[in-house]
Amino acid sequence: MSATSISSSLYTTLMKNITSPEDIIKLTHLLQSEEEALFKRKIKGVLEQEYQLDRLGPILKNIKTLSVNNSQLLKEKNALLHNNGYLWVTINPDPKVPLEQFMKIINKITTYSCFSQWEFVIEQRGTIAKKNIGHGFHAHLLFKRNLSYKPKDLIFKIKRGAKNLVKDVNNNHQLNFAVIGDDFAKDKITYMNGSKDSE
Repeated sequence: MSATSISSSLYTTLMKNITSPEDIIKLTHLLQSEEEALFKRKIKGVLEQEYQLDRLGPILKNIKTLSVNNSQLLKEKNALLHNNGYLWVTINPDPKVPLEQFMKIINKITTYSCFSQWEFVIEQRGTIAKKNIGHGFHAHLLFKRNLSYKPKDLIFKIKRGAKNLVKDVNNNHQLNFAVIGDDFAKDKITYMNGSKDSE
């Protein structure tokens, strides 16, 4: 790549008042080197775009597929290792919140993209012995994490979504969270299915 490929106005401006042959050669070489480096960066960027668009042939397309699959498998492995693939949530709503509104907001929360799967159960309060069955309600929800999101992201989104259900989203008695792994999640699913069967 020669100095003539560099903008003539740029070259003229940079060479202004420079008379030393050594300085001229040094600056010319530097410009050539930087222009070549810029050229490589731009070509690399375009090639990356072509790679993402699957336009570089079958071999690189297969490599991309393998890379994407491995990335997901590594996320699943880490979630299993750290027991944080699921989020267990208990919501104790304000007694003034009607069941219809409660259900509407719960259903909306389950549509969030940060969850890949979900299951929930609504339970009544009270016991037969105390003769107060049906006095209030609460919900248990189990969310499988979309592994592109961190557990703290899920908690933040649920707090924002449930702000009209409880008086204080930071009160653990009103809105409670537990980050759990696969084994604990299976226990929770068994519990919820048992609750549904007994209703």
